[in-house]
Amino acid sequence: MMERLKLGTVALALGALMMVPGATAELEAQEASSRFQVLVPDMEAAEGLNRRFGERVARNLRDMIGDLNTHRAVDDGDLRDALRRFDINRDDLNCVMARQLATQMQVELIMCGQYERAGDGQVEVTATFVSAETGETFEVEAFTIAERDEEPAAQQIFNSFEGYVGQLRFAAFCQDYFGSEQYEDALRNCDQAIELNPSSISSLFTRGRIYMETDRLEESLAEFQRVLELDPISESALQNAGFVSAQLGRQDEARQYYREYLDLNPGNAAVRMREAYNLAQAGDPLGAMGFIEDGLELDRENIDLWVQYGNFAFAAAVRAASAAQMTDGDANGVTAEVAELYRKAAEAYETVFEARGEETAVSQLRNTVSAYMQLEELDRAVSLASDFLQAHGEDAPLWSIYADALQRNGQPDEALAALDRVLELAPDRPNVRARKGRILIDEGRFQEAVPVLRAAVEEGGQPAEAMANLLFSEGYNNGFQQQNFNHAVELFRLARDFPVNAATMSQYDFWLGYTYLQQGIAAQEPQTLQSAQASLPIFQRAQPLLQGGQAYAATQSSINLNQFLEAVNTYIEIQEALINRGR
Repeated sequence: MMERLKLGTVALALGALMMVPGATAELEAQEASSRFQVLVPDMEAAEGLNRRFGERVARNLRDMIGDLNTHRAVDDGDLRDALRRFDINRDDLNCVMARQLATQMQVELIMCGQYERAGDGQVEVTATFVSAETGETFEVEAFTIAERDEEPAAQQIFNSFEGYVGQLRFAAFCQDYFGSEQYEDALRNCDQAIELNPSSISSLFTRGRIYMETDRLEESLAEFQRVLELDPISESALQNAGFVSAQLGRQDEARQYYREYLDLNPGNAAVRMREAYNLAQAGDPLGAMGFIEDGLELDRENIDLWVQYGNFAFAAAVRAASAAQMTDGDANGVTAEVAELYRKAAEAYETVFEARGEETAVSQLRNTVSAYMQLEELDRAVSLASDFLQAHGEDAPLWSIYADALQRNGQPDEALAALDRVLELAPDRPNVRARKGRILIDEGRFQEAVPVLRAAVEEGGQPAEAMANLLFSEGYNNGFQQQNFNHAVELFRLARDFPVNAATMSQYDFWLGYTYLQQGIAAQEPQTLQSAQASLPIFQRAQPLLQGGQAYAATQSSINLNQFLEAVNTYIEIQEALINRGR
């Protein structure tokens, strides 16, 4: 974003030479054309004043500047030639026209001067030096002098000009040190340049950039605001003020600065997209959407704008959904506002796909499917994913999202087939085998799930504990908790067959043993020979498992393991007594 001013670069070169021993002699040896040119037109006289004073002051000032090793004034002959070439009357050469003329003549600086009557043969003189390229100004402090003192008047202006050259030197060093990221040195030189010229736009701007790079954001914004006071249409200052405002969380201010910037370039889609991107990067995708919406009103056929609109809408939806989850406790965060953002994102991406077909970035197609899944429009998500895969059939992540959509749409077999395709394309893609196992478990196909989950451990690098816990959780939630103890036993036993660590195995042992205990209690209830014979083996299986669960039970304050062990031992004794009596 940083704009270098050529005037400052030029001043850096002359400043460096001024400080090197022997440089003066070297400069004197150069031709006059190598020095930086200053256009000094005749000073403008207020109505009723003699123009000769202004002509003589200008002539004297040109002579004084001509004695410098670093600058030379455009001589009178060259000025007359230029006026003739561009058909300008010398008497009409005011400051605005002089700047335009300087640009044509490739002259770096212009002196604009005026004088008006101050009484008793005195005149008040004002003068300003202006950069032809940037418009940056250096004001000579107004002074009053006798109307006949043309040479002292020129000398006073010349003295200020020498100060201006010094200010340019500090400004140039300020920019050069900033460019090499020597921020402390850069700031010191900027401060000196601004002290000499409080209206130095380049130095104020660079100081704002230094503050921005060193995280002094409040001070940075203040500098950019000062630049905008001096130059309200400074594009660089508007850009940076917008960026810093966004970093400070002042989104409304940031949007306003960016809008003012875009008002200068309303039809430039590239500029609009760049500034929208900057705003989104600073944490305001909603604001970025607004800029793109304005651009789409001007050019609805610009597909690049639709791409960015979809990207920003999707990012804004994700951001808003996350906020809703945190503040409102919404399970998925899809509020009405979030749903609208997802819909705008999806529709924008579909517009892109219609225009670009298989040239559409696959990431945008994935986002489209994801958006419809968030909207619970699963048929639409499945249909679009199928269409997109016709163009991007080798993209494993797209197949993965397709599998998600199929699963949520109640198509488990198709989802499993899609995941198999993912593994064909990307055998090392994480979580795919685990997802297959989860689908099989949800479908009650537990025996099929086990080898898939084992492969997830052996080939997919999944922790054995994580895969075994998928089975254990199914047994606990849909078995033990529902008092469907047979289902719990089946799943707990399958989980125990995985090579889990000791702590996890202790947990599984406890719950399987406790489930057996519950089964045994139910089975022994008639307290007959037959019930005793049926329940005794169950209690006997529970006993060593509960003992194996000691490590887990010790971590659970709600579990009194000794009570359970005493109970199972008592039930074993009772069943054995009933069996012996029956015999």
